[in-house]
Amino acid sequence: MTSLKMMSRQEIPDTFRDTSNQIIQASVYIGAFFVTYLTESAAIHHLPLLSNTTFRSMQMLPKFYLIFFLFLFQSCSSPAQEKEVQSSPIEVEVSEASELIAQGDLLLLDVRTPGEVSQGYIEGALNINVSAWEEFKAGVDKLDKTEPVMVYCKVGGRSHKAAVYLVESGFTQVYDIKGGILAWNDAGEPLIKD
Repeated sequence: MTSLKMMSRQEIPDTFRDTSNQIIQASVYIGAFFVTYLTESAAIHHLPLLSNTTFRSMQMLPKFYLIFFLFLFQSCSSPAQEKEVQSSPIEVEVSEASELIAQGDLLLLDVRTPGEVSQGYIEGALNINVSAWEEFKAGVDKLDKTEPVMVYCKVGGRSHKAAVYLVESGFTQVYDIKGGILAWNDAGEPLIKD
């Protein structure tokens, strides 16, 4: 027995989206054609009963409906440019995290306590303690949501909580280092100690 699975918007193939847009476009054009045809047909069949002014206004109706349907099609088939919203943080291994950090185009966020940070941290990391929740939220609100963020803690639990909050707050690209700073240290990656 085959089970069906609901697909998120990100999982729907582009070809399917394109096909559905073409179906919508064809439906709108067919609808506009029939409205135009029926209106013109009604005007012609009732010609002797209509005054000159009424006949002229009925001749304008098909053009109005055609413009209306074309406008409707444009608003339905070409959605506003929306940025893909990340639905969950991306968990990365230490090797991938190291490569992303080396590229230098992301914010590195250490969510451990200040006491833990004093024992060693990844160079360039900003510390915002997730255990002090209100201060964490206030600190996060000051950050640029369009900048990619990589989060880590000691083993991964607190950083996951922080990363989920960042995604829910609208950050567009959030990474979480799998295994935290312990995995980073076990992989032989450098730490800064004060």
